[in-house]
Amino acid sequence: MHHGGDIYRNKVRLDLSVSLNPLPVPQVLSDAMQAGCAAAGAYPDPEQEALRAVLAAGMGVDPACVIAGNGASELLLAAVQAVNPVKALLVEPCFSGYRYVLDSLQGCQVREYRMREEEEFAPAERMLLTLTSDLDLILLADPGNPAGRNIDPALLRQILRVARDNGTAVILDQSFYLLSAQGRAGGNNPAVLTGVFRNLIVVSSFTKVLGLPGIRMGAAVSSAENAERIRARLPEWNVSSVAEHVMRAGADLLWKSSFCKDAWEMIRTEKEYLVPALESLGCRVYPSDTHYLLFQSSGELYGPLLERGILIRDCSDFCGLSTGFYRIAVRDHAANEEFVENLKEVMHGH
Repeated sequence: MHHGGDIYRNKVRLDLSVSLNPLPVPQVLSDAMQAGCAAAGAYPDPEQEALRAVLAAGMGVDPACVIAGNGASELLLAAVQAVNPVKALLVEPCFSGYRYVLDSLQGCQVREYRMREEEEFAPAERMLLTLTSDLDLILLADPGNPAGRNIDPALLRQILRVARDNGTAVILDQSFYLLSAQGRAGGNNPAVLTGVFRNLIVVSSFTKVLGLPGIRMGAAVSSAENAERIRARLPEWNVSSVAEHVMRAGADLLWKSSFCKDAWEMIRTEKEYLVPALESLGCRVYPSDTHYLLFQSSGELYGPLLERGILIRDCSDFCGLSTGFYRIAVRDHAANEEFVENLKEVMHGH
């Protein structure tokens, strides 16, 4: 699989290739990590009772409808295995992990719905024509990756209704949802959607929104029956004591504090700086509803920036994208400014 964040085989001083919350990690999470380490002498609860209760309260669902995981990737794999599709639909371009989990199934046929550049790489109403009754699974993201577009709430409900009527399961990856426009507005709310559509499984990532990729944390929300089927495909004690303590503290941050609001404000302000800066250098920047930007340049940027210790995501390996597409995370102003200054020098041949 191809991902950003490869700091292990590259000399990197500024990593813009991974899309994490630009806010610094709060002290309460550092304290939770220490508490998790202190509790590591005992096995974590395999039933996840306390953790599921905290997650369910924050999300507004029954604890039986929530399952925690070792990152969203583990839950995506378990959810796909629970559905066990023969025919699945991918909305491309998308995160390579989706095809990875589908390829783990023997004999699964994968179809593609291609989002178009002229539609700003967002799902469009024509997608409804591809939702045939022989599909077992639709796998999509809100917001998508690499373009960062939310799915229009009305269109998403149309997709879910057609899928439900066809007996098709839907896995919706909302790993970046809490840092997106719909997350701010309350649209595409996972509790509401899974309450109406029992064919829907929503997977989310605490890793991304809390900015701690080294601590694998994720959650899946669906009907109680689906949650149990997912759980049956996970190893026992799949959430470490450290991850459990951080997720429980993180739940309070996400749903009982100004943490997300503060992140949204930083993202908005920094995008107002980054987008004009990129456009002034001749780059085409695609609209994003979240904290990363897809842009296109006529010149090679990945190698020259990496030589300066700056890692961005080369998106030429995304299905439907070509050479010259790149993605950057929105970071704090000092990091964004450093990126722009180095980009100017690269593009001006200095």
